[in-house]
Amino acid sequence: MIVSTYDGLCRYELGDVIEIVDMQKSRIKIVGRTSEYIDIANEHTQLSHIRQTIDYIMQKSDIVFVRYVLYPAYEEGRYYILVVE
Repeated sequence: MIVSTYDGLCRYELGDVIEIVDMQKSRIKIVGRTSEYIDIANEHTQLSHIRQTIDYIMQKSDIVFVRYVLYPAYEEGRYYILVVE
């Protein structure tokens, strides 16, 4: 997110990733930080999306992940490996 004056004379980059909640009321929701991305193939995956996916998997499967690690793999292409405990 970039905060600026009305005329754009000065601005400040906050580094927040936002979701627009309501355009009419100018409401936003801060969903993460620009430093919370993983990227091995220019896909810019947000950590919040990974957390939502893990929560969804746990909810649907009745499995509780104590810890998890997501790391990049480069054999035969680029992809991520998820290791759970």
